[in-house]
Amino acid sequence: GQLVGGGTITNDNAAAGVIGEYASSAIATLRGSSGATNAWTDMTNLLLAAGDYDVSLVTNSALNGAVLTALAIGISSTSGNSASGLTVGDTRVDSAALPIGTVQQGLTLPAVRLSFAASTRIYGKFLATITSGQPQYVCRLSARRVR
Repeated sequence: GQLVGGGTITNDNAAAGVIGEYASSAIATLRGSSGATNAWTDMTNLLLAAGDYDVSLVTNSALNGAVLTALAIGISSTSGNSASGLTVGDTRVDSAALPIGTVQQGLTLPAVRLSFAASTRIYGKFLATITSGQPQYVCRLSARRVR
């Protein structure tokens, strides 16, 4: 096969609107979740132009004194406390083990294909079901244009 269209042949980022374009948003300093139990929090977001993208999310959470009973992350085009568009095993990952003490929990949502007919904002989301406290997180939401 032959690549038709833009792209880049060096180690730089492809221009906006062409295959290989890369966008990311990282939160590198611990931030607190909403503090509400079983509530989705928008960790970060990206505005993507129309096209097809492989989107991934990497997070690390710290208890910060919280007691957790569930932890999940997801990628959605719906903001706020909503699970709309989140499907376990596709656009959502639930933790199989929960952090205890000072142990931190890393969760990764591998690349999932998202297609948009118009510019769309996507959100890296965080859910913690807590009995007390407010867990914290860091994250990176990234997207690579594939078509």
